Amino acid sequence: MGYIMDDKSLTKNNADKIKIKLSWKRWFTIPILLIFLINVGFTTIPNYLRLKEDPRNNTATMVTYQRWGVMPNQLVIDLWGLNETASKIDVTRMVFHVAEKMKGRNFDWVVLSYRGQSRLKIEGNFFSEIGNSLDQQNPVYLMRTLPSQVYSMDGNPAYETWSGGLIAVLGQQMDDLNELHDDWYLDDMK
Repeated sequence: MGYIMDDKSLTKNNADKIKIKLSWKRWFTIPILLIFLINVGFTTIPNYLRLKEDPRNNTATMVTYQRWGVMPNQLVIDLWGLNETASKIDVTRMVFHVAEKMKGRNFDWVVLSYRGQSRLKIEGNFFSEIGNSLDQQNPVYLMRTLPSQVYSMDGNPAYETWSGGLIAVLGQQMDDLNELHDDWYLDDMK
C-alpha cells in the first residue's frame, strides 16, 4: 500500500527536484532577459533620449522597440498617448526624430502601433531615407511623401501615389497624411 521514506531521503529527493526546476527556469529566463536588455539598450533608450531633446515632443508618449522584442529588422513606433495640445505635426515630427536617431540601422519595416496594436507600416528604405535627409530636406516634402510609403499590415499600399498638377497632388498628399493619422491612432481616440 503505502511507501514510507525516512526524512533524509525525502529531503534529498525534493532538493534534487527543486535544483532541476530552478536550473531550467534560470536557463529559460536569462536569454529572455538578455534580449529585453539589448532591445531596451539599443532601441528604446536612445529614441527616448532623442525625443526628450526637443521640448515640443512632450505632447505625446511614444515608445520604440523591436517587433516582438526580438526582430532586429522591424522597428515598432508605439504611440501610447497624447495630451490635449498634441497635433498631427507633433506626432509626425517625433517619427522623423526616431528616423534620424535610427539612421545608421536598416529595417525591413517600421511598424506604427497605437497602444501595442500594430496599425500600419513604413518601408524600411524610406524610413532610412527620412533619417538620412532630415537635416537637409524640407520637412514638408518628407511629410507629404510619407503616406505613399505606408502600407497596411497585410502589405498592401495604404494610400495612393498621386500624379498630376502640383497643387492638386499637394492637396491629395496632405489629405493622405491626415488620413494616416486617423488610421494610426485618431479613430480610436474619438
